[in-house]
Amino acid sequence: MNKLLNSKKLCLSFLSFFVFFVAASPFNKAFSSERPCGNGIKILSDFDDTIKTYPSKRLTTMGFNALFKKHINVGFDTLYRGIAGQKVHSACKNETPLTVISASPTFLYTMVGGLLKHHQFPKHKIFLRPLGKDSRQFKIEAFERILEKEEGPFLLIGDDINEDPAIYHDLKNKFPEKVLEVYIHNVENKNFFSDQRSYWTAFDLGLMEFEKGHISAKVLQRIGQEILQSSPWKVIPPYGHCPPSGFLKSTFIEDEAILKLAKKIDLRIQEICKAR
Repeated sequence: MNKLLNSKKLCLSFLSFFVFFVAASPFNKAFSSERPCGNGIKILSDFDDTIKTYPSKRLTTMGFNALFKKHINVGFDTLYRGIAGQKVHSACKNETPLTVISASPTFLYTMVGGLLKHHQFPKHKIFLRPLGKDSRQFKIEAFERILEKEEGPFLLIGDDINEDPAIYHDLKNKFPEKVLEVYIHNVENKNFFSDQRSYWTAFDLGLMEFEKGHISAKVLQRIGQEILQSSPWKVIPPYGHCPPSGFLKSTFIEDEAILKLAKKIDLRIQEICKAR
């Protein structure tokens, strides 16, 4: 009887050691199906006309939408999750890959946070402008605090309606080792700096990030399908500048499925612009 008990104890000890060894071994990690929480890239993003969009620039419409509506430029929730490497309902609790910095006043914090939560953006921090604070100065100080304290690399994403291009240009010059890329939403077709890349939709921004290996083909295709199915004004705002035909530069796209999708999106956008 004692021999049987000792044999069982020995067997259990061996199994415990074996399970521990397999779980901890590099071989197991190399073939694990678990994805890391993120790819190390952080996003510093503007809010209005970068994430949030409006059906009109009339003050009454903008005020109502700012307070009560949760409309976004279609595909940006998917794009930001793709860049951050986080899925919907991600368990990556310790990572905050997205920081939203906006000149919107602080009393809109609940509305901004509600929109980001509603569309399931990656885990995020929000910085809004205190009343009475100069918009440009607030943004510069907020961006610089983050770039000074946090590890990068960072993508800076904004629009050309106000001062994002100039602010981002100065930040890239001041923190060249941390700012990986600057993307500017072409809304008013203003001149931008040579170290910045212009985009019209989440798809063409996503295409640039896909070419860098920062998002997968699956994420880019999902963005494309969302654009094809969306309301026109969430693709190109009614007050926004329309891109020229062929703006997606399909001659540089090697993936056949994405090339077909890009041509459909190009056609859809030209149709949206002609119908204005």
